[in-house]
Amino acid sequence: MNLTKYSKMFRWYENCILNILKRQVIFLKKLKNLLLLFMLIFILGISTSVLAEKTDPVLKFLQSSKETGRLQSLRNQKQENSHFFNDDWVKVAIVFKEVPSEKEFSEFEGKGIKFNYINNSRLGVCRVWGATVPWPLISVLEKSESVESIESVWHPKTESCLDLSVPEIQADRVWQFVDFNNQIIDGTGVRIVDFDTGIDATHPGFFRADGPVYNWIDFNSNGSFDSGIDGVDLNDNGTRESNEALAFWDAYFSDPWGVISNQDGIFQCNQDWLYNDSNSNSQRDYGTSSGYTESDPTYGELMFVVNDTNGNNALDVGETLVALNTSRIYKSLNAGGVERTRGIDLINNQGDSNGHGTGVSGILSSEVRNKRLYVGVAPGAEILMADRVNNDY
Repeated sequence: MNLTKYSKMFRWYENCILNILKRQVIFLKKLKNLLLLFMLIFILGISTSVLAEKTDPVLKFLQSSKETGRLQSLRNQKQENSHFFNDDWVKVAIVFKEVPSEKEFSEFEGKGIKFNYINNSRLGVCRVWGATVPWPLISVLEKSESVESIESVWHPKTESCLDLSVPEIQADRVWQFVDFNNQIIDGTGVRIVDFDTGIDATHPGFFRADGPVYNWIDFNSNGSFDSGIDGVDLNDNGTRESNEALAFWDAYFSDPWGVISNQDGIFQCNQDWLYNDSNSNSQRDYGTSSGYTESDPTYGELMFVVNDTNGNNALDVGETLVALNTSRIYKSLNAGGVERTRGIDLINNQGDSNGHGTGVSGILSSEVRNKRLYVGVAPGAEILMADRVNNDY
């Protein structure tokens, strides 16, 4: 037996094992260092988040608005906002961990923080004290060990569009019931008086979908709706005549924060409006100046809503159109006491130069239930609009 040969082989295996063990030790040391680094980052992250959590979300929003230059616009939205903040300072409620001592109050005041006073006494309860704080000193409060949190005195008023606010007040649930006279409780049979700035009687939202049902014609046979190219089959002959062009316009709406949206060039059944562009001039014509009379549905070129049978919010081949027809505005009181009445001369209504009255009337009673996204609280009701600006009451 060659012992020398086996001895060399043993030493070779021994070296291999030692090398592997050395590499494992080096790996474990690196892993230990890496874990320590992660723990340090985690601890620092917790410390940072604790510091950041001292400032409430509303105050963070105001800080962000100041940094982006939007604070002035926010102040201008409502006059009372100027009492709570401006470009130099913001009013806050400071929550201390313990009731501050007179020395602590003096230190903060010495830095420029102004606590609220009445009759020479600071306003506060236990650990909560009101103050006017210059913006740069917010960070001083955040870093202070004696401060638990800083909260904005100003809080934004939240408002919802009709698609949210109507379900919030459960109006749509009420619409499912009937009264003692077996009348649906959606405002039908009721007339609501609105003393406001007038109303736009030609707005499509103020017409009922009680007109005839029409087919539309996919004129270029591409399987989709193309505004101004496809048609509405008014005479039911299956052919698009020259006066039967079907077009839409992008409806726009303004949310409570004044952001205009939806104008994207894409027809959406529950927001945009279809109309018969009978003269193909790419605009909807209406009113006496365009030759229409009180007896014409919608006081102009016909308007439609879609029977969106597949619920995809688009106009598809095989779906039908329902014409808008009867105005839900019964009567309006125009400037100088002039009355306009549906069926007589409502087409001559003065309109709404301000826009407020039209918007409020839309909240009261507008759109077509089950076919539109934004529907008034009482969609079955009629409107009596009185111009309060140009009349003496």
